Amino acid sequence: MTPIVYIRPKVTSKHASPHRNHRQTFKVIDLDGTIEHIELAKKAILTLTHQDVIQFLHEQPSPNELHFWINSLKHVNKFLDI
Repeated sequence: MTPIVYIRPKVTSKHASPHRNHRQTFKVIDLDGTIEHIELAKKAILTLTHQDVIQFLHEQPSPNELHFWINSLKHVNKFLDI
């Protein structure tokens, strides 16, 4: 699993971080692009989390990657240890 950070707020920023709720984006790389392989990756991810803490992005940037985010700090830490 590869964590992705899109936005890093500046220290002097007056706006709250959009990731204050511990949402972390990850991606699975090196998929072969078939529906079966993507479904197997989703199934493996869902066995490590609860369905209510994970969201797969609707539009994937590449058929060989699976992007998703987790909004629970407990589950984020679990994925960072993989």
